[in-house]
Amino acid sequence: MFDDMTFIHRKVFDDSGMSDSGTLVQIYYKYDTKNLNILVEDYSIHFIIDGVVGANIADDTDLVSDELYRLMFKSAYHELIDYVILNKKK
Repeated sequence: MFDDMTFIHRKVFDDSGMSDSGTLVQIYYKYDTKNLNILVEDYSIHFIIDGVVGANIADDTDLVSDELYRLMFKSAYHELIDYVILNKKK
């Protein structure tokens, strides 16, 4: 039933100094339940300012450093693994 579907995992990194602001990371993936495998198809990173989600800036290294991209992506990816494959409870 879900074999050809792409799922989205979202993680919001809140800006502690400003309410309704932060960064949204979305990972588009397919999940193979038989082999317990995740295939990441794409991802996006958006700034959220005053509750408004901006454009995808994942490929714009002038706006955010590569290290910050990696940190946010890794954190969202590990959360995805924990909740989907390892089935940990929040």
